[in-house]
Amino acid sequence: MEKCLVICRAIACTLAAVALAATAGCGSSDYDVAPVTGTVLLNGEPFPQGKVMFAPAAADGGIKAGKPGFGDLQSDGRFVISTYGNQDGAVVAEHTVTVINTEPKSDAGRRFAANRVSLPSRVRVEPGKANDFTVELTSEMIKKYGMRID
Repeated sequence: MEKCLVICRAIACTLAAVALAATAGCGSSDYDVAPVTGTVLLNGEPFPQGKVMFAPAAADGGIKAGKPGFGDLQSDGRFVISTYGNQDGAVVAEHTVTVINTEPKSDAGRRFAANRVSLPSRVRVEPGKANDFTVELTSEMIKKYGMRID
């Protein structure tokens, strides 16, 4: 009876150790993140709908850049980026910023006149900084850099 108890405890401890090892890396990232907030303006007015994507660029010619972060646009054009967790920010790196129009048939969506626009210049997300960006779009930029999918 005592031998069975020892064996059962050993099996239980082994299973617990395997489960702990298997979940140790869950939810973590290979990249540091920093908080990122901002505002999207279209022709000087807040753009009240859609999403913003911060896509990190690979450093030093590498192919790994990290996971992109996304933020929902609020009625005042403000956004907060989430990458690995709720509003945790974006990967510390240079980023291409893309504004995604999620409601192209609305009044604001028709003014946007594209499904997405990737900005031609990059922004740098830095640790320990405010990282509050104003994304200023104009109708001319949308015509030049926008992508329409109908």
